[in-house]
Amino acid sequence: VELGKERQASAVFLSTPRSKAPSTPSALLLQRNRVDDAVEHFRREATSEAARDATTDEMKERVDDVLKALGGLTGLRAAVDDRSVDLLTAINNYSTMVDDIHRMYDGLIVIDDSELYNWTLSTRHAGRGMELIQRENALIASALVTGGRLTAAEHRLFVEMIGEQRWQWIKQRSLLDPEVYATGTAPVFASQPYQHFRQIEDRIADAAPSDPLPVAAEEWRSTSEPLVLALNEMLLRNSQLAGQQADDLGRAAYVRLGLVGGAGLLAILVSVLLSLRFARGFVRELVGLRGSAEELADRRLPDVGRRLGRNERVDVDAEAPPLEPGRTTEIARLAESFSKVQRT
Repeated sequence: VELGKERQASAVFLSTPRSKAPSTPSALLLQRNRVDDAVEHFRREATSEAARDATTDEMKERVDDVLKALGGLTGLRAAVDDRSVDLLTAINNYSTMVDDIHRMYDGLIVIDDSELYNWTLSTRHAGRGMELIQRENALIASALVTGGRLTAAEHRLFVEMIGEQRWQWIKQRSLLDPEVYATGTAPVFASQPYQHFRQIEDRIADAAPSDPLPVAAEEWRSTSEPLVLALNEMLLRNSQLAGQQADDLGRAAYVRLGLVGGAGLLAILVSVLLSLRFARGFVRELVGLRGSAEELADRRLPDVGRRLGRNERVDVDAEAPPLEPGRTTEIARLAESFSKVQRT
């Protein structure tokens, strides 16, 4: 917005005869200071460690491109002060800087939620539409200084900007949530300033380029400037709402992650506890079975062998009682096998 205001003030200065404006107006110098403050704020925020850590390499390159483009303000301002640049070239050079900013924002939209993606994309279209209105402001404000006439090229450019600008509003509406549009955006377009501005646009577009502009300077200024402020407020409000929606989605994702992770951890803990409990019982049964087997091998079988060697009668049931079966199926079968070996 501040860059658009400087573009408009520069266009008016370039259109004003040197006799009426021999040097750079104080209003333009003041606006340049506002732009410098805005650029420094952007530079500080966009190159901060938090911003760099949160974005992609491509996005970092686009931020650098914007900063490089904004670095061209010094040369452009010098050309404006010297009047060594023509009106349309100056307007286009300012507009190119804004295009670089919009290109940077295009790279920001990397969202896997379709509703939020469309919401953010609609805000981008709104920002583009507002920028086109500011370009119209620069063109018409400068023309009103020079007798209120547009050249054929300027008139053609103005008509093209109207068409693109209105298409941007259509795209915004098609992408934005109907409830959000009805409460925050529709009132701006239903307002008297926008309707009046649209009527003025139509009058200028319908007029012949050689005819004086069918609008007075005060009518244009009093209509366009409040409209830009209203559009910018709407744009910022929609951006903030989209940001809040993104925060809500982020928190919900963390909650889901916590629930799934917590449930998974609980399942692992339960399985570990069950495994430990099962393992301890399993080990106890194996230890008991090993003791019985060792007793058979070390004491009973040798004793029975000696008695049989002396031709003594042996009570099999008394000397080879079945081993205590385990509670686990595998251990019980193993105990049964040992008992068969023992009886044999």
